[in-house]
Amino acid sequence: MSVVNNEEHRKLALDMARESMTLLPEQKQHTAFKKSIKKIAVIGPNADNEPMLWGNYNGKPVRTISMLKGISDKTKTRSSII
Repeated sequence: MSVVNNEEHRKLALDMARESMTLLPEQKQHTAFKKSIKKIAVIGPNADNEPMLWGNYNGKPVRTISMLKGISDKTKTRSSII
């Protein structure tokens, strides 16, 4: 347990998360969000379900950020689940 959640492991987890993302190119006709957007609907039963993100992990992580919380924090909007 002395090495759980150490700096090296947190950096590795962040690097893996960054490398596993797929970003779409932003083009004039295909922007992800308009700058004037006021609300975002995060759809699905697992949008705010942190344990779902743990998968087959045996134990509870130190910190989990749900999809709803991550999108809300990044866009500074009050997202809602539909």
